[in-house]
Amino acid sequence: MVEILNAKEEQLPQTSLAGKLPRNVAIVAAVLISLLAAVLLLQGFDLLGQPVRVGRGVRIGAASPIGNRLLVVAPHPDDESLAAGGLIQQALAEGRKVEVVVITGGDGNRGAARVCSGKDAPTPADFTAMGAERMRETRLATSHLGLPARDLLFLGYADGSLNSLWGSNWDYNKLHLGLNGARHAPYDFAYQKRAPYCGANLVKNLESVMKGFGPNSILYPDAEDDHHDHWAANAFIQYALTQAGYRAHEYTYLVHRNDFPVPRQYAPAASMTPPPALELSGEQWELAPLSQHEEQVKGEALKEYRVPARVSGPFIESFIRKDELTRQVPPGQVWSIGPTKPDLAARTMPYVVNSDPPSDLMRPDASGSTEITRVAFAQGKAVSYIGMETEGAISNDVTYTCRLRIFRGSGVSRADIAVHGKATTWLKFARNSIYHSGAIPVRRLATRLWIEVPSSTLAGANTVMMSVDSIEGGHMEDRTAWQRYQL
Repeated sequence: MVEILNAKEEQLPQTSLAGKLPRNVAIVAAVLISLLAAVLLLQGFDLLGQPVRVGRGVRIGAASPIGNRLLVVAPHPDDESLAAGGLIQQALAEGRKVEVVVITGGDGNRGAARVCSGKDAPTPADFTAMGAERMRETRLATSHLGLPARDLLFLGYADGSLNSLWGSNWDYNKLHLGLNGARHAPYDFAYQKRAPYCGANLVKNLESVMKGFGPNSILYPDAEDDHHDHWAANAFIQYALTQAGYRAHEYTYLVHRNDFPVPRQYAPAASMTPPPALELSGEQWELAPLSQHEEQVKGEALKEYRVPARVSGPFIESFIRKDELTRQVPPGQVWSIGPTKPDLAARTMPYVVNSDPPSDLMRPDASGSTEITRVAFAQGKAVSYIGMETEGAISNDVTYTCRLRIFRGSGVSRADIAVHGKATTWLKFARNSIYHSGAIPVRRLATRLWIEVPSSTLAGANTVMMSVDSIEGGHMEDRTAWQRYQL
């Protein structure tokens, strides 16, 4: 939890000092105490011009995202107000330009569709109508925040589809079918009318939005968000930025986690502190304080979201807090190794590039063999080593998959390598998938799995995105956040 030192509560009783010290010494002591109290008071209210660190991995008093053009990316209608309703107000009040882009129509929640339609089995038309209503609610909510209608964009992709678009529905000949019954955006007001539901087109839209608006700050979902649309949206933004070679200050936000926000109820005096599992992740979380007026306006904006409120209980109002939480996550760096064969059996996992949060399995009854704890990546001249470490022993019953997006000047390639028992396979999901028929050396070391990838796979690349995951009994049990690594 974040604790802010209140100088008034830390005052020392002056009578005890005066009674034991000579008069001149007591005066000096009193002056020193007053100066110390003043410094603490200034720090507590962030009047020294610097963010105040108030916990391990957390600081308070941070300014809203740097730059005069802020792009806020929301996977669903309401995410922009839940995560950044206060920051949007602050940016606009400071004279900055803000644009909000909503990726999906929010038209895939079965429970909400049943409530809205009054039917046990809603039709595609019912899901589409609900999506149109949810996007209407976003117009009302963002108008409360002061956002001009022209600066709100809807891409119109199917709710719940982003994970599929990122994986198997990437190409234009493999369009996703949404619960709205469409393979193309059915909304007349969509950014691209009849936008095809595939990953390649979503990247095209995101790049177009960025180039058209020209943001120097982008706020988008955090890689550790549990919702698959948010997890995939994070990957899509990283991909679009890297492919376009676009540079901006990048900030992320959380919405969906079992341990966030706490408490899961209306608590306007509480702070939006990060989950304990993520607070010590190595990245710097920032709490941006909101004024009472900003918090009140945010609450009024969130009241417009009547459709999700009918099925989410106190979830929406639990985001009405005295501050908002973001973090800036810089790109990682792959380890470079010489001709000497690395010691993969070292006591401590070598070449670690990512530590996965503990206890984040998708199913509580999954085995420890599926719990990924660390990911490693080392590039050699002939062979590159990708490793993962698990909580339990590496199991022949679990499929471990390493997934890469490899960025070269000539384009982007993807490599998906699955290991199950003694079998290792290159998977082909899209036209740009790399596929080799030869065997892939794999080394198992108790709780570690190492895959030896030919370094030629990375030839000419300057950036790699990577994630690893585990599947048991046909169910995805754990997966790491997509991260960018400079080569």
